[in-house]
Amino acid sequence: MDRLRTRENTLSVWRAVARLRAFVLPHWSSIGLALLLMLGEAAIAGKTLYLLVGVSGLVVAIVVLEGLLGYLAAYYLNRVGRTVVFDLRTALFDHIQRVSLQFHDRRSAGDLMTRVTSDVKTMRDALTESSAEILRSVLFLIGMGGVLLWLDWELSLVLFAAAPVLFVALSVYSSRIQERSRAERKREGALASVVHETLGTIRMTRIFNQEEEARKKFHAESVASLESGLAATMTGERFSWMVDVLGGLVTAAVLGFGVQRVMVRAITPGSLIVFVSYVRNFYRSLKTTTRHITRITKAGAQVERMVELLEVKEGVTDHPGARQAPRFHGHIEFRNVSFEYESRRPVLKGIDLTIPAGKVTAVVGPTGSGKSTLVSLIPRLYDPTEGNVLIDGDEIRDCILRSLRSQISVVLQESVLLQASIAENIAYGRPAASFEEIEAAARAANAHNFIMELPERYDTVVGERGETLSGGQRQRIAIARAIVRDAPIVILDEPLTGLDVAAAAAV
Repeated sequence: MDRLRTRENTLSVWRAVARLRAFVLPHWSSIGLALLLMLGEAAIAGKTLYLLVGVSGLVVAIVVLEGLLGYLAAYYLNRVGRTVVFDLRTALFDHIQRVSLQFHDRRSAGDLMTRVTSDVKTMRDALTESSAEILRSVLFLIGMGGVLLWLDWELSLVLFAAAPVLFVALSVYSSRIQERSRAERKREGALASVVHETLGTIRMTRIFNQEEEARKKFHAESVASLESGLAATMTGERFSWMVDVLGGLVTAAVLGFGVQRVMVRAITPGSLIVFVSYVRNFYRSLKTTTRHITRITKAGAQVERMVELLEVKEGVTDHPGARQAPRFHGHIEFRNVSFEYESRRPVLKGIDLTIPAGKVTAVVGPTGSGKSTLVSLIPRLYDPTEGNVLIDGDEIRDCILRSLRSQISVVLQESVLLQASIAENIAYGRPAASFEEIEAAARAANAHNFIMELPERYDTVVGERGETLSGGQRQRIAIARAIVRDAPIVILDEPLTGLDVAAAAAV
């Protein structure tokens, strides 16, 4: 079972790496240049002792050139790493906006934020720091191995005999580290979800005296995150400790075998001392390499989470051959429409409904009967499971999404405002709207008077989600946002929620 799990983990890692090729390959030239510069830096550093012979000016030139090559290598490697992160974050953000609303209904916003921010950052650090250190260490190990073979190839066999043990241990511990890192990232996502939920319900938490319960929930997730993170870290430390033990055993074996070779005069005592010193340096560099490999292995769990998100099937998309929607008159028809959020649990079933153009049509029903779901099918927030939705006789799935939605205004049950000015919130429905059109829409929604009483009037910046305004004020801003769009189809999903009798009558 463990062998099967290891194989599955390996396949998963390679699948994730393959998925990220599209983000890394466009920068292959910069990566290659950075690697060449690092090779040049290593070559100069390795020959410095031979070039120091009485030439002070040459010493300074070597140091300057070595530093320059190191600087350029760091520049190109960091530039590539940060550009890859930029492209990956952009792709993740764009993909999150395209996946279905059912996906968002089931996934925590805090977990998605963690994947786009901290998971990507961890991958960047591994790409720009650990990969460079591993390359330097590998170059050093290759060079040191060559020197050891040159000094005494028979004694070097003792050193290289430990390589299979090291590779087996690396395989086993890498699998364990990655498994624990997955658990750690999952806990981090859950912790971010708790924080996001708590901040979003801070008023309700205080009203119902639930601060202590929120604290307990946060503490429980924090402890779980701490323990999973500690487990991943200590697994890496155990591997590092094993490398130390293996290094000690190999050094002892080299020393014992070397003494025998000294006694038969195959090598001199001085050569043995140099050889043992080189072996210790070899394992010191090997330990550094394993630490960075552990770090990259832990980053592999983050890469898997990002790839998992990128591979989520997109929701409502443009169908092949979709065309620009003509200017609508507004005749809407539902033909045998059924819809279900979950399999075999229909919310709508066999709906046949015609809404004439230029008329006000009210859809009435008890709470939970599917009124909001029904109207959400018109702008294709969802696609029906069965049946068709037509506007002016044309199937809406034959229209390009942007052209369809540009002719539909919606006032949602929950009025969501941006942390921006009142004018910007109204113009969100049509960014090109003039101030006169914004003001006219505010007057039509009976919002102008209270806006003029605000400190900066239309330039007043509201708090996040419009929390600095009352519920009725937020709703009127949302109605003004729908009005300024000047769309032929307007959907009002309980638009009078939060309005008093006089304001509702005016609207």
